[in-house]
Amino acid sequence: MFYTRTTTPWPHPYVRVWLACTKCSRHGSKRLARLADKYGADVRITDLLAHLVGGRA
Repeated sequence: MFYTRTTTPWPHPYVRVWLACTKCSRHGSKRLARLADKYGADVRITDLLAHLVGGRA
């Protein structure tokens, strides 16, 4: 299971989505604009997480 959070534009000039797995130590962040470009601006968060975890859930 992954949990997400977003940051405000400060200190970054862009919004980042932070991801972390509660079952292992996998974690990281992605730029919101790049996620929207790659998966579409109207993608549901559950579908996006399914793409990101690649069947590891």
